[in-house]
Amino acid sequence: RMPGMDGLQAAQQISATAHPPAVIFCTAYDEHALQAFDANAVAYLLKPIKQQDLRAALQKASAINRAQLAALQPTADSALAGSTTATSTDAKQPRYLRVKTSRGEERLALDDVRALVADNKYVSAFTAERELILDQSLRNLEAQYPDYLMRVHRNALVATPHVVALEKIAADVAQEAAGQFCVVLDGASIKPIVSRRHLAQLRKLLRQN
Repeated sequence: RMPGMDGLQAAQQISATAHPPAVIFCTAYDEHALQAFDANAVAYLLKPIKQQDLRAALQKASAINRAQLAALQPTADSALAGSTTATSTDAKQPRYLRVKTSRGEERLALDDVRALVADNKYVSAFTAERELILDQSLRNLEAQYPDYLMRVHRNALVATPHVVALEKIAADVAQEAAGQFCVVLDGASIKPIVSRRHLAQLRKLLRQN
């Protein structure tokens, strides 16, 4: 145990500084993951730590630090723009979802998400490479990120920047969904079905793009 304060308290104090460094938790206890991510931890690694897990966490930390460095180098134009530029910069800050993996809980960049699909009591987040589990409901996620997520079905949300096209489902592919449409997403193999009530909204999005 650390003298004076524990690791969570230290991370919270570090996070409150003007330019906080990236923090990675390495611990034998899995019950503090949520508190660690509340303190803006980059990753939460459980002992014994595998080399590839540590390497992935360090890559995340490096990416965040590069972003912080870029933010500390404003141009002359941004300096003159004042509060308007500050608001614009804040809007571009990365956003994250908490997901469950074999290594415990991690943060997933929202920009990497292509689709969110509900199945029973869980929600799966699909990226270009993998599928991950979330505890949040689709309704909460839709309300939290209306600028990024669009509902296409009662059990599915898609990331609007990654919507490529609508594709009609053939009878020989899925007989029960024949004649309906699914969404083609950039870099993702999953193609969520679009319900009739959301079809017009999705077509409008494609026309705008």
